[in-house]
Amino acid sequence: MNKKPRIVSGIQPSGKLHIGNYLGAVRQFIELQDSGLYDCFFFIADLHSLSENYDPAQKQRDVYDLLASLLALGLNPDKSTIFLQSQIIGHTDLGWLFATVMPIAELKRMTQYKDKAGRQKNNINAALLTYPLLQAADVLIYNGELVPVGQDQEQHIELIRVVAKKMNTKFKTSFPESKPLFTKTPKIMSLRDPQKKMSKSLGDAHVLNIFDEPDVIRKKLQKAITGNDAKSTDAKGFLELYAQFIGKPDGQFSDMKKNLAERIILTFNDARKQYTALLTQQTALDKILDKGRARAQPIATETLNQTKQKMGLL
Repeated sequence: MNKKPRIVSGIQPSGKLHIGNYLGAVRQFIELQDSGLYDCFFFIADLHSLSENYDPAQKQRDVYDLLASLLALGLNPDKSTIFLQSQIIGHTDLGWLFATVMPIAELKRMTQYKDKAGRQKNNINAALLTYPLLQAADVLIYNGELVPVGQDQEQHIELIRVVAKKMNTKFKTSFPESKPLFTKTPKIMSLRDPQKKMSKSLGDAHVLNIFDEPDVIRKKLQKAITGNDAKSTDAKGFLELYAQFIGKPDGQFSDMKKNLAERIILTFNDARKQYTALLTQQTALDKILDKGRARAQPIATETLNQTKQKMGLL
């Protein structure tokens, strides 16, 4: 019996899940999971989130919020291995081993490092630079063959492949050269600055959170910047969002904003109820993470031990 290709991907717990996260990642996760064609590993990337400005008192709440969101939207612990990155021993160890073969110039040229360093000029920490090495470890510690990502992550997937090649050449390891599974959804743009990708770092007014209250969704879309007509560059982001939920543009922007708001509210209505219920069930959420850890940890341990042995460590 042929083994299913293994998929590995993660999402940072850095606030509420927004519509860009859903269309750019989570929807694809669910489709891949439900296809039955893949061995899916999806994780909450809490270690990565520490490289950004954050409130330690809020971090655990963010983890549970993200887990509840993912489950409410359709990720299923009976179909996928769902786990918390920091609960698995081995990710950071393997990332350090990878650092020994990666020239620092390769890390400095990463566009995401430059973007994040520009956004948080008072906190340009070393983790921003080494982020891609931990990302490579996240995937390769499970011998991930496929990584579902947006087009803007192509450079990071290429670096994972470079790491695998360097390790395999120098130490005779057998890491796969992971390939991207690009989402079909183009970048979802900010509601208030349509020349920028939707991101929580821009502020709450810029993002449409999936589980925002219905009136909040209506107000945010009402204020979305669309330019003067459908050919405007400012309109492109809104029209892409409209196309994802309704289809071709029809009528005035004011009417389309109202129609899109109601469609999004309806689309996530049942998931919103489940999300609210799950947030009150921390014990059940912990059990799901425990189940994922029980599957992920032995694989991570075996990969790490084999790599250390190949590199001459005890």
